[in-house]
Amino acid sequence: MVEEQVASPESAPLSGTSQVEIPIAGMTCAHCAETLQAHLRAMPGVEETIVNFGTGTAFVTYDQAHISSDQILRAIEACGYRAGTASLNLRVKGIYCAACIPNALGIPVALGALYPFMGMLLSPLMAAAAMSFSSVTVIANANRLKRFHPKEM
Repeated sequence: MVEEQVASPESAPLSGTSQVEIPIAGMTCAHCAETLQAHLRAMPGVEETIVNFGTGTAFVTYDQAHISSDQILRAIEACGYRAGTASLNLRVKGIYCAACIPNALGIPVALGALYPFMGMLLSPLMAAAAMSFSSVTVIANANRLKRFHPKEM
């Protein structure tokens, strides 16, 4: 299985866009890369494809709502090439599960977790506000990560 990455905001026009790097074996010339690239680009849901004969890799940007990485792998193999597998380990700094705290505390309180202990129930308006607040940290983290650009190694 090829690991998928969510594309950066600059390269991803749609929210369900992913990028994948796939090692390709069996290409013998630049024409092989051009043919495979044209075949992948013609697939519904594939937004961009770069096949590099020199490095033996294909970089594919695709819409997850229309096509999966497994379908892309099968298409590569249907063209007569072997799609390898790759893995990517990312060390992301700054995510310390800050979004989990409001969710772990706010949602049970909104659902009435305090009633057995304190005999207290939140009004539906307050419960809705507590549940909505749990989304604020998720959105804040998403906006922060949208601006994150990893350093080149």
